[in-house]
Amino acid sequence: MTPLRRLMTTLDRACPLGQIRGGVVTSNGHSALVGLATESDSHRYQWDGLRRGGNPSSPFLTIQYTLDGWGSFTQDGPAQRVGPGQAFIATTPGPYRYGLPPEAPPWTFAWMLFYLPYAIARLDREAGERGRVVSLPPDGPAMGAFARLFLTVARSTGRMDPWEFERQVLDMTLHWSRHLAQVEAHAGPDLTAQVDAHLERHPDRFIPVAELAASAGLSRQRWSTRFRAATGTTPAAYVMRWRIHRACNALRSGDDELADIARACGFSDANHLCKVFRRHLGITPGSLRQGG
Repeated sequence: MTPLRRLMTTLDRACPLGQIRGGVVTSNGHSALVGLATESDSHRYQWDGLRRGGNPSSPFLTIQYTLDGWGSFTQDGPAQRVGPGQAFIATTPGPYRYGLPPEAPPWTFAWMLFYLPYAIARLDREAGERGRVVSLPPDGPAMGAFARLFLTVARSTGRMDPWEFERQVLDMTLHWSRHLAQVEAHAGPDLTAQVDAHLERHPDRFIPVAELAASAGLSRQRWSTRFRAATGTTPAAYVMRWRIHRACNALRSGDDELADIARACGFSDANHLCKVFRRHLGITPGSLRQGG
């Protein structure tokens, strides 16, 4: 049995597929609701975070983890696929949409709604900075904490000790927070590899940062923040270094006209290339070619 199937079986024993369980409310007003579901109607299963209710002064958090099939989640950027082993994090009310696209197979997932202000504020902030769609191993610590809270809520009788509820929610929050930080810490090579691949496909044209962000399924601002945090430089500066390096290689290894090299490396013309070389390298392209 795969780890994903094992997780689904464990959750299903406490909360059979298609049921909603554990409307927990603590004495201090904190609450949670969990369930397992399979959705196959793309017309019916569509959610808009600004139209599903909720109080802006006391928002609730949704975590939805895919067990089989896939769905779509959109917030501040292009739609992102949420496949097996992936989850999205959304705060309601909020400017998001998620649902089942017409071309998608049935989507099976575990979901959790909860209200605990500190945990919501932390996860919402970190997901906003690092990405609201995240991959999580079903047998890893983050999903282990999710499963423990899910099972506790599913098996409850409606009331729960407020300190125990808060302990379990914060335990899950810290595990997810650590996972998000670890993903970001290892994102640098992946992000630069994605940019390199995109530039290799289109070396001769200007590529705006928004296009690079869209290729990763993120908004320009979110992707730029993530890129800079992971690499220590801005996307624009990285792209410029890539183009300069490509132009340097072309100058050293061939005798193409300067204008041709400039256009092949994404510069508007030879004059533009010369200005960039003087600004960044302190020399002209001709000097580099003569010096090898």
